[in-house]
Amino acid sequence: MNQIIIDRLDEIRDEIERLLSNEDVPEIDDFPKIWQERDQLLKKLCQSKHSLIEHRAIIEVQLSLTHHWLARTKALSDKLGKDLLSSTRNQKAIRKYQR
Repeated sequence: MNQIIIDRLDEIRDEIERLLSNEDVPEIDDFPKIWQERDQLLKKLCQSKHSLIEHRAIIEVQLSLTHHWLARTKALSDKLGKDLLSSTRNQKAIRKYQR
């Protein structure tokens, strides 16, 4: 049973890495379903302290993917904020010029 979960977590890791490696905006719609499945599998895999210790490496890899995703999300959010601010300034300048 655990090996099936581990194999599926490896597949999910590969899918998340593929999505995160996309230079443009990643396919955001795919992430919630993938994260939810991953979280459920991790809960099943780590139901005891012994399992947590035994599967520590897998947990660390999954946690690093979460950190990578959060960093990517923050970078995209910051870029969007700057783009919106720039757009607002440009619109104000256009309106001022048109007067």
